[in-house]
Amino acid sequence: MGDLGGEPVVASPLYKQRYGLDDGRGLDDAGLAVRSWPTRLDGDLVWINLA
Repeated sequence: MGDLGGEPVVASPLYKQRYGLDDGRGLDDAGLAVRSWPTRLDGDLVWINLA
């Protein structure tokens, strides 16, 4: 995990492709994306909306 120009990103450890954490879009290849879910913080809890 890290950031790219202030945008939070995650990178594939195997292929080194980077994805935006906000929406899962591929930052190195526009044809790639990963699924993402809405989240929210509630104190020490992280809620993930899987619906």
